[in-house]
Amino acid sequence: RYSIQIGRVDDYRLDNVYEFDLRFEKTFTIGPVQATGSIDVFNVLNSDTATYRDNRVGDFDSRGAVFTANPTFNQPTQVQSPRIVRLGARVFF
Repeated sequence: RYSIQIGRVDDYRLDNVYEFDLRFEKTFTIGPVQATGSIDVFNVLNSDTATYRDNRVGDFDSRGAVFTANPTFNQPTQVQSPRIVRLGARVFF
């Protein structure tokens, strides 16, 4: 199987990926014990930018000189992870 480039490198360039994450943390002291609670929010804006696309244009059968186009060419197959919220706690004593 051979790969042949049929266009310029940037013809099917993916969009830039931007992600906005936040972290909130608060420490409490109760006697000799310190407790820290935290909230992390990843991909706050819930962006779904494509990170990978099907780049196989199609198949060429050299015996019969037949080209079969790939119907899913340039369709996104992976996107950014969705918004995720993580809660955490740490205790120091």
